[in-house]
Amino acid sequence: MNLNRIITHKEGEDTSYSLQLGPFEEEDIQTLFSGDTTNANMHDDEDNGDNLRWTLLVNDVDRFLPSVSDWISNSFSFLPNWRRDDGQISIADEGGAIGKHVDNYDVFLVQTSGIKEWSVGQQKIDLVEEDELLLPDLDVRILRKIETTGTKSFVLYPGDVLYLPPRVTHEGVALSDQCATLSVGCRAPSAAEMMVRVAEVMSSSLTGAAAQRYEDPDMLRSLLKHNQCKQGEITMEAKYRAKKLLQEALSEILDNEDKFDEWFGKISTESKRARYSEYPMPLTSSSEEEYDDTIDLDKDLSVWDSPETAVSAFLQGDGCFYQAEGIVFAYSSHPASSNSDTHRLFVNGLCWEVSSSVQIDVIANERCLTLDSFLGHENGNICDNTRLLLEDLITRGLLYGSHDD
Repeated sequence: MNLNRIITHKEGEDTSYSLQLGPFEEEDIQTLFSGDTTNANMHDDEDNGDNLRWTLLVNDVDRFLPSVSDWISNSFSFLPNWRRDDGQISIADEGGAIGKHVDNYDVFLVQTSGIKEWSVGQQKIDLVEEDELLLPDLDVRILRKIETTGTKSFVLYPGDVLYLPPRVTHEGVALSDQCATLSVGCRAPSAAEMMVRVAEVMSSSLTGAAAQRYEDPDMLRSLLKHNQCKQGEITMEAKYRAKKLLQEALSEILDNEDKFDEWFGKISTESKRARYSEYPMPLTSSSEEEYDDTIDLDKDLSVWDSPETAVSAFLQGDGCFYQAEGIVFAYSSHPASSNSDTHRLFVNGLCWEVSSSVQIDVIANERCLTLDSFLGHENGNICDNTRLLLEDLITRGLLYGSHDD
């Protein structure tokens, strides 16, 4: 999935919006920032590019910039990890915009540089209303502008934050060059999306109600009695059996707290976007990979020869571990299975079932893990199971080491 795109339009012409997907060459971006859109390959043959206004959007900026990840984690600590989406940056020249639209989730708009004016509707619109307002034949979902008295205007300066609820119309227009806005959205799966994921689990089931097939227990009895059926009719009894079969399969997940806990924890922490490269990168031990001889393994936790030595040094107070940027860590307070001493940690769609002595709340809650993070906990002892879990997370690239604690 492309992480960057450019949206252009002619000022005052809502039907002129056009989309270009990345990745882009560095010279294209430099040309764009220079203001020379005539040479930025962003216009068609009928337009020389002089009247184009542009906006560059980049997703997953928190994944590539640890400082942004730290800032989002600290500033939005009132949001659970699993609800927080990626950080998206939009950069525009004066007049740049992406058109009037709606989002399906809560979003916080942080003005980082320049000035932007937002026009925000005061009522939510549903999917049907959105579809009716969509401008046809455009690469982007832009809504027609209609006369309304329910729109408010907000001008944002650097440091200002605007909160937008889901499904309200909004449009932002840059009032200055070098206008940059950081958007932090919230994950909000729809019922339909979750139903699809439930179906995926059921389709791979080899046992239980989901593996059962429809049956007609009276079929052979009717044959022996030489009864003829109305061959074109779907009977009430058949519909009842089919409905019961489906309800029983769904209830195995929805009505079973243990299964639902595991299922929801996995889907709510998995990556929302398809990665174009392997991320996070698993840590390979020194026996399988040769390191640069110029690297001092004793001074860099991120390239130590094994997860075991990294954790050993960490337990001696040497450095810290960071959660990999863009990866969701969460835990469930609901005991796993029937064992009340077992709890679950969820990371990037994976699940670990561990004993209550393992401080999974510390691992999930803190972006930067230090030895004090564990020692200051009510259960201050770092047990062997905690050590093994840390080693596994490092091996998978979900935690990495640093001396910048």
